[in-house]
Amino acid sequence: MIKIAIFYNLKPGGGTNMVKNIVREISKRNILIDLYSHQNNSIKDTNSTYIFPIKKTKNSIQQIYQALTEIKKVQKNIAKNIMNINYDAIFVFPCYITQSPHILRYLPKNKTYYFFLEPKREFYERTSFDYMSLKRILSRIVRFPIKHLDQINCKSIDKIITISKFSQYNLKKIYNKESIVVYPGAKQISPKKIIKANNHNFLSLGLISMLKGHHLSQKICPQVRIYGAFSNENTKNIIFKKHIIQTKIIDKEIKNIYKKHTFFLANQINEPFGLTTLEATNNNCYVLGNNLGGTSEIISNNINGQLIPVKNFNLSKKILKLYDKKNTIYFRKNYIIDWSYTTNIILKIINHE
Repeated sequence: MIKIAIFYNLKPGGGTNMVKNIVREISKRNILIDLYSHQNNSIKDTNSTYIFPIKKTKNSIQQIYQALTEIKKVQKNIAKNIMNINYDAIFVFPCYITQSPHILRYLPKNKTYYFFLEPKREFYERTSFDYMSLKRILSRIVRFPIKHLDQINCKSIDKIITISKFSQYNLKKIYNKESIVVYPGAKQISPKKIIKANNHNFLSLGLISMLKGHHLSQKICPQVRIYGAFSNENTKNIIFKKHIIQTKIIDKEIKNIYKKHTFFLANQINEPFGLTTLEATNNNCYVLGNNLGGTSEIISNNINGQLIPVKNFNLSKKILKLYDKKNTIYFRKNYIIDWSYTTNIILKIINHE
């Protein structure tokens, strides 16, 4: 029987959902999966789960010291445990502390696949509304060792799977590493004609932070409805409360939220792929998204949505008004969510097919 080990240390979000869906689909194929993590977040369908807890930190200084010492030591021990079992393949996902985890340096290169989602973005692009504040600048200076660790760890691995051509580009540009692109959960289909009554409502969904682009959505579309949990950013005077409909959302509700809306505004900034955008198309929303990051790899003009020039707000508003005037929206769905399809591609890669 084939056995696969998976390491991950991600916070709740798209990356964690990707792990859960891949685990679920692999388990259906008579393959044993052992999960290794620092977090006691149970994922169904695993054979065994091994938790290697690390202490909670109170500030950046403690986190840096932890990354340099404790996490490195613990992940080295995890690697030893993994190598004591004869796994056929090892999947490594990012660590929210160091991004590229230390464990990559201690695992066998011929069996280990690193799922690269994005770089440690705080060091390479503007990631918050107060990015240039003195506090944030000092934080990045203090946290520079994290950037260095991420670089060393990522460059130590050879087999890398990225989630979009945009991620592949960043991987090459920042780390000088090659990769194979596998779109998470996305399956391209023959275009299917969709006819939808226009309810004249617009949705923006995701964490309430700068990178999710809600502030751009509300500037383009004053009637937008925002669904998403608050982040640690101060968005009080930037993202208006009148647009925020719901902040506590459970997974079961998301499908119905999409179905209640005609349009989805995908204004995420440099989003590596965009699972919410894929979910929107899968639930027959017409996507109006900016031409940045992975969004342009999912959305095709006048097929399943429209790419809008996010920096030209006047033109973007005109495009939105043009679509909003229509009583019926016609488009062609050309992507669906199919994690079985994604998993088959990943298994073909590790089997060298």
